[in-house]
Amino acid sequence: MDKKIVFLLAVVLAVALSLPRLACAGDGLTLTVIGRCVNADTEISCEQKRSVNVKVSYGAGATLELSYINEVAAQGSQEATTSLEDPIRLAITKTLPTYRYPLRYVHSVPYQPYEEVRKITNDSVGIQSCIDDPNADNPSCGWTLDSVGTRIPDSQGFCSNRDLLDLKSCGDNLLNWRGDEVLGEHASLVNSYSTAYCLRRGTLFFAGYEIDTPRRSYAVKMEVYKGEQLFNTFMVTPEQPISVDKTSAHQIKADLLGEARPLIEAPDLSGYMLYVPETPSGHPMVQQYWNNMLLVPRNMVTIDGSECNKVGASFTAFRKQQGTTAPTTRAGDCFGNQLFQLHQEDLTALAGNPEAETRFLTSGMKMFKSTAAFDYLLLQLKAGSPEMNYSTISLELDNAQIGTTTNEASAWIKEATCSPFSSMSKEGRMKVIIQNVGQLQADYMVTLHDCYPGIVQPIPPQARTLIPQEIFTFSFDIMTSVNMEGEHYCWVTLSSPQTGRQYDELQVFFDTHPYVSKTASQWQQERRSKDSKKAN
Repeated sequence: MDKKIVFLLAVVLAVALSLPRLACAGDGLTLTVIGRCVNADTEISCEQKRSVNVKVSYGAGATLELSYINEVAAQGSQEATTSLEDPIRLAITKTLPTYRYPLRYVHSVPYQPYEEVRKITNDSVGIQSCIDDPNADNPSCGWTLDSVGTRIPDSQGFCSNRDLLDLKSCGDNLLNWRGDEVLGEHASLVNSYSTAYCLRRGTLFFAGYEIDTPRRSYAVKMEVYKGEQLFNTFMVTPEQPISVDKTSAHQIKADLLGEARPLIEAPDLSGYMLYVPETPSGHPMVQQYWNNMLLVPRNMVTIDGSECNKVGASFTAFRKQQGTTAPTTRAGDCFGNQLFQLHQEDLTALAGNPEAETRFLTSGMKMFKSTAAFDYLLLQLKAGSPEMNYSTISLELDNAQIGTTTNEASAWIKEATCSPFSSMSKEGRMKVIIQNVGQLQADYMVTLHDCYPGIVQPIPPQARTLIPQEIFTFSFDIMTSVNMEGEHYCWVTLSSPQTGRQYDELQVFFDTHPYVSKTASQWQQERRSKDSKKAN
């Protein structure tokens, strides 16, 4: 055999033996044969190409080591010398998958609209001095102007005459008129006045958006290292599934093939509207809009402001309350269930229990709790999807020796708890705290399994990469399929997602109590009771 060939085979064998063990089926790495190849002067030639499939998930990446052999012909000789290049390390990670909900702007609404009642002393007994004429320069409520300084139609409110001649009586008791609870007095012969009812919108406004069907998005990032130096970074996404690294002598082409299993369907939010603090820009709630976004059912919203006690306030609809309604209603009767009240309801719940599931505030909802984001530029709402699902990446590279590196480091479950919750509700949440107690950075997977009958399964596992001594808390949603009361359990396992090594396992017990549903009238009655207590 030719000496050159024998020497080259010996070098290749030595290189292969010096690399980490080649991947087994469980490592998520598969070498494949290229069945069809296209030569192109901008890519790797066919005789040099090798294909490798790598599987990665959020929190469970992969590291490849690529070693190349240089063969150089000695000057004036047919003999060739070979040398081993510095190995290239390819670190592959996947970002947290997110659901991206496209948004459509609908309207802007005041955060806390309210009704102001003004007493207007009559110049003459029996003659109304309150002014609400559409053509008046100075109506008693004044005019509200739009952003360019133009009067908003019907923003002058409405009036009612309140002197002795217009009062109604029931025996010896005077009947209350709208606003008496605010003014604290009745008109009389010596106290002849009329009343102006004014819609005030406050200074803080929210923008309301309709929510479209979501799409799932993530990125698989490839980092190319030479030694400890980061040489280049490139990535693939579902929107751009092919990318080529052309920055070094050894090109790498990445192709995103897809997910390992069917995706979990994203929650349908088409029956809701998203409200985001919008103006003024200097308001604290606007500057921290991500903590103050509200998700409101469409049936609690009035787009044109024509319906009472729904999100949205209209000057025209408010002005239509004049006449017969003034003597029979209370000031502010039409301004229940505004964003302010909904927001305060959730803040009150969180004050009593910081882990409470909120009804409207996205920052307190499970699906948004850690990842809710509003993209002003793309008009999208983003929600995290932390379930573990492997993406398959096909890598085309020149004829390198390929090895994989998988770190294992000891770990344990510090604590796993699930507070009591109502059956058949969305209140169940199990917290699992783990710690890497080893000396290497490693990947860990937490799995909930073999739960008590009636607990909805499967519960998607989650994974995370931890540096030595790092502590991390996983959060899992726990739901029941039946209305039950008593003690239940789930087994919790901590393991390596690459090798399957199990580090720790324990059984977590928790209680549920029967879920009592509330009708719409019960919710409304509770809110009125709360408002009444606040007023007193």
